[in-house]
Amino acid sequence: MAKAAATPSPSSRYRFFLWVVGFLALAQWLVGLDYITVWPGDEARLLWDARTGEGGFHLPVLLLGLLPVDWPYWLLAYRLPGMLLTVLCLWAWVRWGSPLFSRKTVVLGLLAAAAHLFIPFLLKTATLSVWSFGPLLLSWTALLQWIKQPSDRWRWRASLLGTLAILTGGLPAFLSLLIFYLSYAYWYARRFSGISVGRVIRPLIIPFVVGVAFLVLDILTGNLAWPAFY
Repeated sequence: MAKAAATPSPSSRYRFFLWVVGFLALAQWLVGLDYITVWPGDEARLLWDARTGEGGFHLPVLLLGLLPVDWPYWLLAYRLPGMLLTVLCLWAWVRWGSPLFSRKTVVLGLLAAAAHLFIPFLLKTATLSVWSFGPLLLSWTALLQWIKQPSDRWRWRASLLGTLAILTGGLPAFLSLLIFYLSYAYWYARRFSGISVGRVIRPLIIPFVVGVAFLVLDILTGNLAWPAFY
C-alpha cells in the first residue's frame, strides 16, 4: 500500500511573511488607542454605563467602572483590556482550531481577519462586542472538539467560555450562543443518527442558566433595552 504524500512544510519566506503580517496587525491595533475619537455608538454607551453604573451586570462595565477618569491615558485603559483578551483568545484558537480545520486554514483565517478593515477598527474600541468575541469563538471551537472527542476537558471549556461570553457580552452573546448551539445540535443529530441532541448541547446548560438569570436581572432592574442588542 502506497504511503500518502507528506504535506510540505511552509517555506521560510512564508513563515517570515506571517510574522510580518502578525506584527503589523498588532501594531496597527495598538496605534491610536489613547487618542482616537470615541465611537458614538457602542463605545460611548459602554463608557457611559461604566461611569454611571447603569449598564446592568456586564463584567466589562463593572471592571471599567473602577478605572479613574482623571488619568491622562484613561481612554487607553478602557480600550486595551478588551483588545488583549481578543488577542489571547485568537492565540488559543490557533492551538484549538488547528486539529479541527488544519493549521493552514486557521492561519489563512487570521490573515483574512488582519487584512479586514472592520475588525482592526472594532478592536480599537471599548465595546461589549470586543470583550465577548474571543470567548464566543473559543466556546464554539471547544464545542466542536467536544463532539469530536467527548471529554470533560472540552465540555467544561465550552461551558465556562460560553458563560464568560455572556458575562462580557450580555444578552446578544447569549442569543448568539443559543442559536449556534441549538442549530448545530439539530444539524449534527440529523446528519449522524447515533448522536443525541442532548449530548451536543450539554455544555450549554450552565451558560443557559446564566443567560436566563441575566435576562431576569435586567428586567427587574430596568436595564433591558433595545440598544443592548446593537
